[in-house]
Amino acid sequence: MSQHKQIRIALFLTAPVLALLVAFATISADEGQWPLSMVHKIDLAKAGIEIPASEIFNDKKPSLVDAICRVGGATGSFVSPDGLILTNHHVAFNAVSKASTPTHDYLHDGFVAETRADEIVAQGYEARITVGYRDVSQDVLSVVTATMNPTERAAAMTAKRRALLRAAKAADPHLDAEVAEMFQGKNYVLFQYQLIKDVRLVVVPPRSVGEYGGENDNWIWPRHTGDFAFLRAYVGPDGKPAPFSKDNVPFAPRRFLKINAKGVSANDAVFLLGYPGRTFRHQTAAFVAFDEEVKMPFVADLLEERIRIMERVSKNDRALRLKLGPRIKGMANTMKNYRGKLLGLSRLQLVAKKDAEEKQLAAWIAKNKERQKNYGHVLAKVSQIYQAMRPDTYLNYIRIRLNSTSCWQIAAAAIAAAPHLSKPDEQRPTRFRAAEISRILDAGKTRDEASFPEMLKSELLGGIRLALEQQQIIHLAPLTRWCQAMAKKHGVENPQELAAKIYASTHMTDRKFRESLFDPKNKNTKDDVLDLVGILVEPTKKARGRTPKFRNELNALMPLFVDAKRQWQAADFCPDANFTLRMTFGRIRSYEPRDGIIYHPLTTLSGMVAKATGREPYDAPKKLLDLWRNKDFGNYVDKDLNDVPVGILYDCDTTGGNSGSPVMNGKGELIGLNFDRAYEATINDYQWSEDYSRS
Repeated sequence: MSQHKQIRIALFLTAPVLALLVAFATISADEGQWPLSMVHKIDLAKAGIEIPASEIFNDKKPSLVDAICRVGGATGSFVSPDGLILTNHHVAFNAVSKASTPTHDYLHDGFVAETRADEIVAQGYEARITVGYRDVSQDVLSVVTATMNPTERAAAMTAKRRALLRAAKAADPHLDAEVAEMFQGKNYVLFQYQLIKDVRLVVVPPRSVGEYGGENDNWIWPRHTGDFAFLRAYVGPDGKPAPFSKDNVPFAPRRFLKINAKGVSANDAVFLLGYPGRTFRHQTAAFVAFDEEVKMPFVADLLEERIRIMERVSKNDRALRLKLGPRIKGMANTMKNYRGKLLGLSRLQLVAKKDAEEKQLAAWIAKNKERQKNYGHVLAKVSQIYQAMRPDTYLNYIRIRLNSTSCWQIAAAAIAAAPHLSKPDEQRPTRFRAAEISRILDAGKTRDEASFPEMLKSELLGGIRLALEQQQIIHLAPLTRWCQAMAKKHGVENPQELAAKIYASTHMTDRKFRESLFDPKNKNTKDDVLDLVGILVEPTKKARGRTPKFRNELNALMPLFVDAKRQWQAADFCPDANFTLRMTFGRIRSYEPRDGIIYHPLTTLSGMVAKATGREPYDAPKKLLDLWRNKDFGNYVDKDLNDVPVGILYDCDTTGGNSGSPVMNGKGELIGLNFDRAYEATINDYQWSEDYSRS
């Protein structure tokens, strides 16, 4: 294939061609990630969708659903009768990274298979196509009795779900299956999937197109990224799923999508089919507050720290950069996502809104004795559980950071072994004998050597600092006394400075000191970090033991919460997204992210050129720039814009997992490829917003 032809493919796939930009009229989209069982309830005509529900999903004949697959943890769509899958560059990223070497750097240079024989195995990738589903809620709940406690209830339901899964797989070994929870502790659906085990890379744009803008533009509009890739699905000669073999043949989907190269205009109706990940729309104020105040700040800060270190150590090492690339990209994506969610939660004041709503719900419950009997305890109990989880969670976070080095394992092993070290080796428990101790020490050394000194320091320092910062929340008297003693010993009270002093004084990173901890003759084993681990080992173990109990209690309470809310609002709800196939619809639509700023709903190749600096992440390919300067747009020009449209913006209800979802017009024709939410729309996981939810 000529270079000119490859660039023209990239031009077309940077985004589908759009029709002229017209004046925008505000139209309200409907919130909802609709499961297959509810598609027929959508007023499609009102939504601007011209095809009937039976064309979208039909269990008797091929429909659009048959062209959709789950691949690489996200979504893809078949766009040819020969198993060609269109998805995102970032969805295929891991496969491209694994196929790349410093000599053949497909991440940087891109890849085009000249023939099918040149297609590269996408290591670790499978494609799954939904072929059927049935509600199994009654089956799952049939094992629950009134006398069961939450733990017994959860165990019985889990066993039943596994039994249903085994039966489904035994009935048809060629199909994969899962029992998905639709409403927590209440509704369950058995999905069956056609599984394709042989997936190969066909076309990947260079990183300067597929990741144009890099992390600077990630989650950000206006966007100019050509985030696409082509894969191909293969099956055995008999048409059944088979691992890679040169004898395999392209998979023939029951349906593939037709591309409409004319694109769409502002205000046009669009819809998506895909596999959105977890959302939390039907959770309580206590759940959202826990995520906002505890979980997301910790994760975002931790990932930001790790990214900074990995980027620094791999800056001048291309091979290491290729190795760390998928980890850095995944971490950066999550980190920025969490920052956006925190902004959205604050902007929407979602905890306060949910809290106010729950007060109204509680008042409604209290007005009726039967409702009070059935639901009166639910909200208070849920709140109590999340409050109880906070100290346990911080204990676990400290363990996570200290456990990222070998210090936690070795210190914990030394503390547990101490009472047995004076015994002859053969009289000790097996795990404290010399051979096992040597293995623990060697494993710790190997683990530390696999990381970077800067990362080890960061994790150890971070664990100490977290213990100092959260001592008041953890409510552990020995930890409080230790923190006070450390402040007095080092003459510093600021947690960051004190953590640095403790880190500087520890010997837990020294191999000889570690060995001395297991020497019964050695009495000089005093160390601040060793003491900290000693304080936390048992409480952390108990905290981890309480986690299933909390989860099981919540699983028993949440069905009651949803029931009460349904009765109060006299309404039915779309279940939260859970990686099962969903439909969402909306319009091509602008939005106002901040006062005085309006984001128009499409970007152009001119905008991409305007960003170009010649350096990552804005190193647009020279050939592409030359084509733009010469106005050599071929068939891809929008005559009114006199330019090539690149990105489109719409108010469909999407979340993680919708990456790669086909964006279709009202006729069910492919006009775009979903790859992101706007930064302000990361809040979608918790609440759809008409003002901010754009993809």
